[in-house]
Amino acid sequence: MSSQKKRQTDNFLIQGSILAVTSILVRIIGLVYRVPMARILGNEGIGYYGYAFEIYNFCFIISSYGMPMAVSKLVSERTAKKEYTNSLKLLFGALTVAIVSGGLLSAGVYFGAGYISTHLFANPAIQIPLRALAPTVIVSAVLGVVRGFFQGKGTMVPTALSQFFEQIVNGIVSVWAAFEFAKAHSASVNIAAYGAAGGVTGTFIGALFGLLFISFLLFVNIPVLKRQRRKDRGDPEAMPKLIKIILATSVPVMLSQILVRSNGIISMTLFNNILNLKGVAKETYTSLYGIYEGKFLLLCNIVMGITSAITTASIPSLVRGNVLSTRKEVGKKVRMALKFNLIIAIPSTVGLGLLGGPIIRLLFGDTDPIIGQIMLVGSFTITLYTVSILFCTIIQSIYSMMIPVILNLIAMLIDIIFTYLLLMYTDLSVFALILGGMLMPVIVIALSWLIIRIQLRIRIEIFKTFIVPTIASLIMGVAVYFSYNLVLNLTKRYYLGLAVALPIGVFVFFVFELLLKGVNKRELRNFPKGHSLIRLARKMRLMR
Repeated sequence: MSSQKKRQTDNFLIQGSILAVTSILVRIIGLVYRVPMARILGNEGIGYYGYAFEIYNFCFIISSYGMPMAVSKLVSERTAKKEYTNSLKLLFGALTVAIVSGGLLSAGVYFGAGYISTHLFANPAIQIPLRALAPTVIVSAVLGVVRGFFQGKGTMVPTALSQFFEQIVNGIVSVWAAFEFAKAHSASVNIAAYGAAGGVTGTFIGALFGLLFISFLLFVNIPVLKRQRRKDRGDPEAMPKLIKIILATSVPVMLSQILVRSNGIISMTLFNNILNLKGVAKETYTSLYGIYEGKFLLLCNIVMGITSAITTASIPSLVRGNVLSTRKEVGKKVRMALKFNLIIAIPSTVGLGLLGGPIIRLLFGDTDPIIGQIMLVGSFTITLYTVSILFCTIIQSIYSMMIPVILNLIAMLIDIIFTYLLLMYTDLSVFALILGGMLMPVIVIALSWLIIRIQLRIRIEIFKTFIVPTIASLIMGVAVYFSYNLVLNLTKRYYLGLAVALPIGVFVFFVFELLLKGVNKRELRNFPKGHSLIRLARKMRLMR
């Protein structure tokens, strides 16, 4: 019995590792195609690309963001109770909601693009890439539902495969279309916006391919689903009731993210309008936003994509534990998910803070000194959002769907005032966006921690979870800083400094994380290539 519990406890980490590895591959592919696309579009074009995506993401959240988590949670509950028919009906109900809401929002984005770009962002050219991106809302909505269904069944493989192939297609089409659109409109004053429209077209084609692929996997699994239905033990639930449950579960998740994205939209609006009011040229603040969204956030999102994979994989496991009243196991899974996330997030924060500037230069050829400053100041975003998102997921999975919404609302209101004051009364410019972006997760973490500790009574190992990876990361940071600068001074080649400093950083963190007993053998085994890491640790006499 204990071995079965152990397998169930570790399974979500294995599934999370599958998604994490895929996230790494997807982000690498994203970097590969964003490099030539950024060179084609320039900072201004990447700025338009970022504006369009910010608005698209907001509309996607309204249409169906909470749906994958809701479907995953509800399907997992019914599968745990062997209500297989109801889990299938949940899928069809969620698809109905996604098609209707996604279709309405796609139409709203397409036909409202002119008003949005002109009246909200003081930049009419934004409507060009925004219209090209509009159909992606409905495609992504449906795609998210099917992914959530498979996740609720306890497998992350279909999600991982569809993400991988989606990004491959996205990358190829984005670069080609960005070049062709810019070339076709080379005489236009809005050439950067047209190039961005080509780039976002790749996003639509990639999402469409991902949907077709995962739909094929669903079709292949129909015989398995039919066999499960013959073992059904539950009473059938009416479709209207299931749709109400889906909405009741997904809307709080959606509201939390609407608040997060609203903060981004409002900050972007304040940034554009206040800098415009101060007499800053449109091309200047658009280029600054291009650096912020297209380079700084791109690197941060690579790491946060990996940690969010662990968080996503933890949802079905947390729900099953809660349904079966194994609160001790739930606490164990929470601690393991948090530890895994921070082992990735904290060293990444230090590494990108120190080497972000040279990495951006290597990828995009951009030598603007402001980039290194942005990375140094803003890299804390990685750890803050990683913990914030995980804490909200924990609370919504096993306690209350609405509490994280309230926490995010409180944090957003404070953050908007803070960002406005920085933009209006200081010359921080883009750094005001970064500092404002970090305040919101800080507030959410502080309030969520109180709920997890007091209401859920889940104890978190402060030393091993937070302090050990922080100490190991700081030691790593010293090694990275001196090795990079030593090689740079000797060779005058920044890329050689990166080639030496990055593996040294990984090695030093690995050694000190184990020396300080931050992770044990069982936990390490669940990392990608965990057995190989254990063998290496034994050879180095870091682990028995």
